[in-house]
Amino acid sequence: MKKQILKIILIIVILILPMISLVRVISSKSSGASPTAQNGGADLSAVSELDGHSVSDIENEIDSKEKKEQEKLKKEQQAAQLKKEKSERVKELLENIKNGKTSYRQLLKGTVIAGDSLMHGMNEYKILDNSYLVTKVSANLKHLRESVPTIVNLNPKILVVHYGLNNMSTDSTEIKNFVSAYEKVLKDLHSKLPNTKIVVSSVLNVSSKKSTGRYKDIPNFNSKLKEMCKNNGFTFLDNSELISGESSYYEQDGMHVIKKFYTEKYLPNLVVELGL
Repeated sequence: MKKQILKIILIIVILILPMISLVRVISSKSSGASPTAQNGGADLSAVSELDGHSVSDIENEIDSKEKKEQEKLKKEQQAAQLKKEKSERVKELLENIKNGKTSYRQLLKGTVIAGDSLMHGMNEYKILDNSYLVTKVSANLKHLRESVPTIVNLNPKILVVHYGLNNMSTDSTEIKNFVSAYEKVLKDLHSKLPNTKIVVSSVLNVSSKKSTGRYKDIPNFNSKLKEMCKNNGFTFLDNSELISGESSYYEQDGMHVIKKFYTEKYLPNLVVELGL
């Protein structure tokens, strides 16, 4: 119904506007004023824009716009539904862990997490041990390269890698070089562990006070990691909504996180996203 009304309005505009414009032009001439001064020029310009466009063309354009709007709405609804379902699964997971029905050690059996101090925190808080973690404080890609033999020996079903905060930069060349080097190591791991699912964990947001200098463009950094994953068939774990701004999960430095973040946010997101 809405589409039909729009079409009728447009047809009326096409038929009536030229007549109105012509009357205005004649009126302006008889009064001695220029068409532009009386907005006659603007009216003729509007008519000119419609010139050469049939009612069929305009109907097709309306159909195309409506189709795009419907597709956009459908995607938004699907995203909202997925978010709702994920939230419900996380809630159920946390309830099961609270009631002792399962544990992160059970759920993550066969999973290895390699990374920097943000992942090493799970070792320090005794959430997971070295049978799950290959981590080091201040680690960068050198740590991952040197840890390849250890990871291969563990032969995990799932390998989660979390690096980048110590290589953060706003320089596009430096970011490109980091992503390229990251990709090279992951390809090497994939060749040695062809049956292992490789998951690249996005860099966690820092606090708003810390989000300056080389830490101010983490979303762009993560977008490059996501693109690299897509190009290589790796899974990208998006953590962007888990922590940001003035969250109470931050340590005082605005970068590292307290124990509850791992148990209430990071690990539930990991488990649900990977369907463990």
